[in-house]
Amino acid sequence: MRHTYLLILLLTSMFSGYPVQPRGKRVQTSQVQEVKSLLKQSEENRFENWDMSLKQGEKALELAKTLKDFSLMGDAYKNMGIIYYYTNKFEHAEETYKKAITCYEKAKNDIGVGNANHNLGLLYRRNNKLKEALKHYRVSLDVDKKVKNGEGIAYTLNNIAVIYKTFGQYDSALICLQQSEAYFKKVRDDHNLIDVYINMASVYNDNFKYEKSFYYLNMALIFAKQYEDKRAQAICLSQLGMLQSELENYQFAKSMLEESLAIRDQANDVSGTANTLANYGLILKKENDYKTSNEYFLKAIKILDSYPDKELEAHIYHYMGENLLESNKINRSISYFLLSNRIAKQISANMIIKINTEKLVEAYALIKKYKTSNSYLESYFELDRRISLKD
Repeated sequence: MRHTYLLILLLTSMFSGYPVQPRGKRVQTSQVQEVKSLLKQSEENRFENWDMSLKQGEKALELAKTLKDFSLMGDAYKNMGIIYYYTNKFEHAEETYKKAITCYEKAKNDIGVGNANHNLGLLYRRNNKLKEALKHYRVSLDVDKKVKNGEGIAYTLNNIAVIYKTFGQYDSALICLQQSEAYFKKVRDDHNLIDVYINMASVYNDNFKYEKSFYYLNMALIFAKQYEDKRAQAICLSQLGMLQSELENYQFAKSMLEESLAIRDQANDVSGTANTLANYGLILKKENDYKTSNEYFLKAIKILDSYPDKELEAHIYHYMGENLLESNKINRSISYFLLSNRIAKQISANMIIKINTEKLVEAYALIKKYKTSNSYLESYFELDRRISLKD
């Protein structure tokens, strides 16, 4: 069986810009400018000084409330939502994004409504509520089409593709990504093409089209170096390493992953480190070093305790199950496949459910539980049929 490597698709950056022409009555111009200035300062302090960013955001919000300017209030709530998102205060982020949407709707600010829905979609995607995320992305997409916001359409299509890929709807994912690529190429925005190309590489890899995956990862790496985007460089190196492992160039592959880990360490990219550790475990798996492979998988799982990613977690438990199955520890392998399936079902990750079901057919047959094996075989064909219909 081929081992699809763990390439988790990227989410594009959160919308943080403010509408150029907010609608609604403008009063006390100097105070309006003060709110805008505070929001700009808050944005600039993100990632540098979160406490200062939060204080400036709170001050901007309070002043916007006194002005009863719904468009400005929407901007301020959206800014607070972004701060809460990046500081892992997800419940606060959800609440403030919803307040931003309400304010923008009252101000009849279509662009604000679209941007805030987009950010809420990112939040739900981060928390593995994929159907909710898709709902808000579609609202954002409808608004962007209405106001002819090409950049917003391209961002949102890229993020919708992430969800389609998780659902196993590869054709739909590629259509979205190709439309997103077309826009960014048209406006010569090579930086935003990085995420699109990494995502395209992931879709092609899952369909065993490795030459295309190589091409798009190399294009992404070129742009990532051009823009000194360390996060993207680390991702590209990790995934290119996994493609080298498909050619059985294991030492070269591991050296690329080690370079990826070093970059992630420099950038303090903890969640990204989990993905690269899991990929390293996969290479060791291919070298039949199952014990060390599972040690790397467990290192990744430990990180995911603090930085949850259900899709990656489900993948890892599946591969740990495979390691145990190939080590003839069949009953233990079954428990891991079932655990992976439970997690995958929480996020409707149909392709992970499918590969787990395939392995459960094999495992139960090996321990002569043929009735159970046949039951899973029927489930496998039914799931395969449903995925084909959706795509």
